[in-house]
Amino acid sequence: MKILLDTHVLLWWLTDSDRLGKTARELVADPANDILVSMVSFWEIAQSHYRTLMTVPVRHRDPFDHLLIAQAIAEKAVFLSENGHVSAYPVQAIRCSSTA
Repeated sequence: MKILLDTHVLLWWLTDSDRLGKTARELVADPANDILVSMVSFWEIAQSHYRTLMTVPVRHRDPFDHLLIAQAIAEKAVFLSENGHVSAYPVQAIRCSSTA
């Protein structure tokens, strides 16, 4: 069976939330089912990070880095990256270099 996940169901699944009921959890976990996630869900999730994006200073020109940094700030998450520009931003970051 093909199953398209609503955005909140995707988030509940990814965070192992108790809000996801037993039947839904079994449906998503069943390898016989094709689980679909729409790009719309990622767009919906990103909407809550755009407000933070407007407060992130422009230290270099990569818009995707700016979005990722804004998301890390909004979610109070540590940003794991090897990007040398990250230290110029107000985000907690860890470099992922294999030489460390």
